[in-house]
Amino acid sequence: MHQEPDQTQDFITYEPEIVKYLTEDQIKLVNEYDRIIKALKNKYLTVKEIHELYFNFDLKKYRYSLKTIYKHLDKLDKHGLVKIAGYRAVKGKRVSEKIYTRTAHLFYPMFITKPSKEEEEKHWHNANGIYHILSYLMKKQNIPSGQKEQFFDFYGHFQKIKFNILLEILESLTSNMEIAAFLSSISVDEVNDVNDIITILAYFIRFPEMLEQLKGIFI
Repeated sequence: MHQEPDQTQDFITYEPEIVKYLTEDQIKLVNEYDRIIKALKNKYLTVKEIHELYFNFDLKKYRYSLKTIYKHLDKLDKHGLVKIAGYRAVKGKRVSEKIYTRTAHLFYPMFITKPSKEEEEKHWHNANGIYHILSYLMKKQNIPSGQKEQFFDFYGHFQKIKFNILLEILESLTSNMEIAAFLSSISVDEVNDVNDIITILAYFIRFPEMLEQLKGIFI
């Protein structure tokens, strides 16, 4: 005998933000509980539905118990990553289930701020390392080492413009839904990779003369 599925209705009491800026600790949790975080993007799920994410069809068993899933959700809730968004009622039944969602459609690395003195020192330490790596690669192509002082000038200009480009990307998240949708479809680590590529490309598109300056340092 065919049984009709239960008719359900979600009663939503919480709507996620468009974007939430994450700390390093939050990013670690997003990566650790990646399956839950991805499943809750733009969705409202019960604990049982989240539990189903961990069913191993080969072994015919769950990786975690329901009790453990509750602990995972409680941990993510305490760190501001997921939230109880309301409840799901089943027609003809008095019992309802809590439903969960993410606290934001897009999780983004912590808002970019101007580097501290310590971070600036790290930048120059990195610049020195980058210079030596580039010099090594150029020597393999029989290109003489560049002028270190000129490279530092170039690097300083790039870091300043990079900061401004990152601010522009952040501003776009609340005004351009296409950009927000794309960045919300990838992981936080991938967002960082995309930002790095965008800042480099945008820098040389806006300042084509700097590419010639960089080439002039080494050639």
